[in-house]
Amino acid sequence: MKKGFTLIELLIVMAIISALLGVAAPIGLNALSKAKAAQVAANLRNLSQSVLAAFLTYDSNYFFEIDNNNELNEKEKAKLRIKKLYQDGFIDKDLSDKGYEIWLSDDEKVCKIYYISKDVQFLMVQSVNPSVKIDDNNSYIYLEVPKP
Repeated sequence: MKKGFTLIELLIVMAIISALLGVAAPIGLNALSKAKAAQVAANLRNLSQSVLAAFLTYDSNYFFEIDNNNELNEKEKAKLRIKKLYQDGFIDKDLSDKGYEIWLSDDEKVCKIYYISKDVQFLMVQSVNPSVKIDDNNSYIYLEVPKP
């Protein structure tokens, strides 16, 4: 008698493995989406706390040099504000190239921290941190920080 597996037995094992993968893959992808949403929510919260700490440590004109540089457009200023927080030690990672931006309102009473990348489900981020707001066009999310 020969020892080994028949073709039918191998096909049955392959079918069972593919069925298990078919069930496990969506669960794994959902876990990755939730992890990314939690990371974005945490980064927005950390940036808002860092902005507030910078305003309280220095004053509400913390971004004065950047804001008065007429050679930069508003998008460049928004990224430089994050770089300044990083350089001054208020945040541990430079998030300016990760889709985060800091904008000041026209009356400069509110500072808004934006996340503009499309690699996360905005509603998931909002479920992690209810303070996060979603743009009307669903193109970005943001968190508002009132200036002291």
